[in-house]
Amino acid sequence: MARPPQMTWADLFITGSLIDLDVAVWDCLTKIHPSDLGIPKTEAVKKGLTFGHERLIAKDKLDPLRKLEGEARRIIEKHTLPFKLIPGSRFTPRTNRKPMLEKLDDIRERFYAAVKEFMAGYEQNKRDQMEVLRQALAEASGSHSVADAAMDRIGWRYPGKETVRARFSIGWTMHSIAPPIDGQDVDAQKQGNAVRDSIVQMIDNVRQRLSEKVASIVELASTGGKITARTYNSATALCDRLEAMNIFHDSGLTNALARVRNAINQAADADNSATVLADGLGGVEKELTASREQAILDAMNSLTGKGARRMDL
Repeated sequence: MARPPQMTWADLFITGSLIDLDVAVWDCLTKIHPSDLGIPKTEAVKKGLTFGHERLIAKDKLDPLRKLEGEARRIIEKHTLPFKLIPGSRFTPRTNRKPMLEKLDDIRERFYAAVKEFMAGYEQNKRDQMEVLRQALAEASGSHSVADAAMDRIGWRYPGKETVRARFSIGWTMHSIAPPIDGQDVDAQKQGNAVRDSIVQMIDNVRQRLSEKVASIVELASTGGKITARTYNSATALCDRLEAMNIFHDSGLTNALARVRNAINQAADADNSATVLADGLGGVEKELTASREQAILDAMNSLTGKGARRMDL
């Protein structure tokens, strides 16, 4: 079997870049103090009682922003690979960068529109939540006067609108890494296996995505379901992304992708699509499992020149 092309460190960093996502959403919480409930802050109180947090704004008011944060993280995960060498960063293949950034730009626009809407209702939401807090404190203390006194103190904890506005942000940083200096060997063992772990994680991540898609299609076939345009488009788009992510020229993954494409193309035009899918995808997951170790060894050998024994795989 032909060996995959060699991937050097310089090739790796030319092939893509790293992305860090930074999202800030105010949690709208403040800590409850004993004095808020008219309880003296004695040693016994500190040792025996634990106080939680008050929600200054109803939680559901933040839901649109939290959903957009989640959407941004999913977009990045969809188009990138984990990069364990630098915790928090993800490796973005060059061909995936443009579609990913276009989607992130759209999310950022909607995020700040949601911030604007949140700020427009801030004062009213603040008043509504203060009534909720007042009632909760009255029930907890058994006294409306205690609740009123507590609310006088809590009211001062609401930040001004400009301060609140500054607590919401979304952005990302794209950056590249310089490869090792020419002639300087990258010794994975001296790096505490960080290089090996990062490569294994990147290879496994791509293969797992394909395995999950194959499993879902096989399950569809087992129920006699016909492949729909949505299923076809989803599988095709995934194959396109995974091909771009196959930066180590994993031949086992390449073969599996070709089988998946062939199976869904044939099934899309077949009357017995369930049978075609079952026949075309049968054994793909086992083949991915069987070729995993060789894919890792090939990638390690390309980047470090270390054999299987020296890399302790």
